[in-house]
Amino acid sequence: MRSRPERIALWMTLGAWLMADPRLRGDDAAADWPQWRGPGRDGKSAETGLLRSWQEDGPRQLWSAEDLGEGSSPPSVTRTGIYIMGLVGANEVLFSLGLDGQVRWRTTCGPGWVKSHKGSRCQPTVEGNRIYFITSLIQAGCVDADTGRVLWSVDAMREFGGVNRSYGNAESPLIVNPPGGAAGRMIVTPGGRSASIVALDKRTGKTLWKTEALSQPACYCSPILVERGGLRIVVTMLKEGLVGVNADDGSVLWQAEHRNQYDNHMNSPVYADGLLYVTSGYGAGGRMFRLGEDGRSIEPVWKQAKPDTMHGGTIRVGGYIYGSSNRNPPKGQWICVDAGSGEVVYERDWVKAGSATYADGCLYCYGEDGRVALVPVGPDTTAPSGRFAVAGVAGAHCTHPVVCGGRLYLRSGSALMAFDVAR
Repeated sequence: MRSRPERIALWMTLGAWLMADPRLRGDDAAADWPQWRGPGRDGKSAETGLLRSWQEDGPRQLWSAEDLGEGSSPPSVTRTGIYIMGLVGANEVLFSLGLDGQVRWRTTCGPGWVKSHKGSRCQPTVEGNRIYFITSLIQAGCVDADTGRVLWSVDAMREFGGVNRSYGNAESPLIVNPPGGAAGRMIVTPGGRSASIVALDKRTGKTLWKTEALSQPACYCSPILVERGGLRIVVTMLKEGLVGVNADDGSVLWQAEHRNQYDNHMNSPVYADGLLYVTSGYGAGGRMFRLGEDGRSIEPVWKQAKPDTMHGGTIRVGGYIYGSSNRNPPKGQWICVDAGSGEVVYERDWVKAGSATYADGCLYCYGEDGRVALVPVGPDTTAPSGRFAVAGVAGAHCTHPVVCGGRLYLRSGSALMAFDVAR
């Protein structure tokens, strides 16, 4: 039997531990990760209080959820649950998990891509009690977050004459909410004739606009929203390069060419301070563009061969851009580039080329070889402060990592793993 002072000390320790867990505090310290590449669709988390180094075998694994279907869809995480997609048989399924990794419900969203590199790619978007999805065959829809009931679904491939390319669709929904009570909209890129990009009413799935001036095919890219000169601009990559579309009416504001060997552009553009950066691998390197003050024009700033990121995404933190190169150099290196000049600041062989996420001063680098590195950001970084290898699962390691609620989420094939990275 513990003494009274010992019991008081124990409860104080327990209370401090609970208050240190942002999932349990009920404040804004743990921002949700509700969509593709996080709250700002830029690969960055606002969380603090995370580990700055790892033990030799990495952070503690909390759980592993198996049998979530084939694919590379990252999880969307809120304080009440986790939502992730996978290909089960010939259909794409949306799974709802508790924060303990237990499946709460599953809903079939439509047929999925079963050819080369089959599987789900969409990261569902969570807004309130609704979950939005786009399948690899461009079926767009909305699901009730509590029950998994499909509220509406649109076959955007058939409706807008969409064209699937060699590996199916790989788009995650962008939700745009105009001011003044106008209908909120879900952006979809079917790549159809006179309908490269469309906006659907997020409540009903009704068509609000389509880009009649664009007939370029989609190319695996998820759009971002940029606000500039009083405009809300949907920015994405189509076959021929970068495009900017007025989010209110679908009018095309500008276009800028960026092409590679296969015209595959899997990385979302990165925007900050009037500058847009794009890179898409296959030896084409990256380009920086300056957006006009009124948002209606764009001009090139610089071009750089590195990083030559194929699908792992790039992240801008301060005045630097971070990413990995898949083919330039061939082995794959992690590269830091000065955002102002395009000058390569460093090249490092931490893990094989892959995907990255930023949180609390560090990059979480997930290599395609299954190794993970924790890397402090900064132009003078020389080595990771932690590494470990994902073990015990079979599948590709090509999903973007998610950091939310003091946890690192990694997907490999049909398994989702959660690791404790809170200090």
